[in-house]
Amino acid sequence: MEDNQENNESYLKAQLLLAEKRTSLAVLRTGIMIFALPMTILTALIAFSQSYDVRETFWLWLPIVIVSSGLFMLAVYLILRAVTNIIRIDKIIKKLCVSVPEIDKLMPK
Repeated sequence: MEDNQENNESYLKAQLLLAEKRTSLAVLRTGIMIFALPMTILTALIAFSQSYDVRETFWLWLPIVIVSSGLFMLAVYLILRAVTNIIRIDKIIKKLCVSVPEIDKLMPK
């Protein structure tokens, strides 16, 4: 009976870890999307830069560059945080799989 309860707790731990991993993957996806947004805006501005003089419109460029830099830094933070969490969770899952072989059979390879 006690062994069955330990297995149930191990299954619950594995489910919790997999849920945390899915959350980290969602954060990673969000970080990549945020990373692409400033690059897209700046690419469009550079592509149309022949239509205007950059020196005359510098004060319009400045806020866009500052906001894009902030979004870029946020994206890098989210991506790094998600990747480190995924690596940490994978290590914990591997330890759990070693201690409970039934869980190892259920995990995708």
